[in-house]
Amino acid sequence: MACDATEPEYFLHQVIKHTIPHVYSSDPHEVHIFRVSVIETLWKLKEVTEAWTLGPIEQAVVTVPQYFTREERDVITEAGNSIGIEVLRIMNAPTAAAIGLGIDKLDDQFHFIVYDLGRETFEVSLFEVDAGVFECLASVSDHQLGNEVGELMHQKQLRGSLVFDTIEMETLEKTLPLLGQVIESANFSKNDISKVLIVGGYTEAAQLRSMVKAFFGTGASAIFDYPGSLRLIPDTWDYDEVVTFGAAVFAENVCGHGRYDELVGTFEVNPRSVLLEIIGGEAHRVFQRYTILPSTRAMTFTTTVDGQTRIVIPVFQGELPDARKNDEVLILKLDCIPPAPHGTQTIQVVLEADVDAADGAYRFLLKASVHLVGAKEQCSYSASGVLHDFGAVDALSGEEIELEAAYVYGRVEPGRPGICINPQSGIDHHYVAVAE
Repeated sequence: MACDATEPEYFLHQVIKHTIPHVYSSDPHEVHIFRVSVIETLWKLKEVTEAWTLGPIEQAVVTVPQYFTREERDVITEAGNSIGIEVLRIMNAPTAAAIGLGIDKLDDQFHFIVYDLGRETFEVSLFEVDAGVFECLASVSDHQLGNEVGELMHQKQLRGSLVFDTIEMETLEKTLPLLGQVIESANFSKNDISKVLIVGGYTEAAQLRSMVKAFFGTGASAIFDYPGSLRLIPDTWDYDEVVTFGAAVFAENVCGHGRYDELVGTFEVNPRSVLLEIIGGEAHRVFQRYTILPSTRAMTFTTTVDGQTRIVIPVFQGELPDARKNDEVLILKLDCIPPAPHGTQTIQVVLEADVDAADGAYRFLLKASVHLVGAKEQCSYSASGVLHDFGAVDALSGEEIELEAAYVYGRVEPGRPGICINPQSGIDHHYVAVAE
């Protein structure tokens, strides 16, 4: 077995093109194929690596697409355990690519976008990097659009040309709204983006790169073109090889060797926004989607009617402005408020979102408490719940989010989105308002 002399001594890779069905498929046969394929792939990699290193391989860092669900990631961990490999970390591919290209070696803190178009998928991710630590602030993907662009690229390659006419450019331009969506999801503007990393097998065309550059305008983001990097990797490497190299850099630091770079890391983020219902049924956003976990927020509210002695504050998970159309997680309530004019009583609500991986059960947890500020007697209440890991980082339109909400509530009959009400919310609400 031989290794290219231009590669780092600890880095060995081989790109294998193979499509594996997703574990969340409704077809049990496809789910079984996914599990078996993961085991076979890891076993083969373990076998090849042990032959190369002449020693046992017991740990690994695995990269996956950003859109992989928690269930799919758990399958990978379980597959590793079944063949004697401890999966130390499952990295998102855009993060690994950024590390491979040396994005983490730039300024101390900045925001960048990975525009990944290739392998029959399209994905845009927005990151914040601070002292080598990556946080994914937002991510969207569209597999159908990736397939459409892939078919176009295949036809162009057969014709031996990567020059696109006006109609063909319209297909590529369909990717631009997702760029805008991921920026909006993070509450940013184009000017907040310091770098744009354009990667993937379909991004070699000059017209496509120019299109992305034009989207950000002349005075905005610097396009971090690939090939080319701060780690001087070979220009002949494709995106998959860059991802693999980034994972190797990360794995070496995770294992404690640290020969190559300072430690880089990633954090878990909540899969959906966490909301409170306040006066008028309005959704008051507490944790924005993709908030880094763990996180704690304290808010102050007040009563809305004279003589109010009771409040009920439902806590939801979702993205809809109408609170009750989202998924209910828990309910906070106080029955001990002394009668007083509205707006004179102060109620404090504290929410804590965290990740629990105890006993191998990976869950997003939410703890909540409410108490009457300045009460002469104890007047408080607490509750906890589990946040759903929808695994849906795909691009969702407003209508699709409504349909997702309908699915959460168990509404299976066809109908116009947006007419469902969470059955758990059928109680007499005693609203609160945000304190001035």
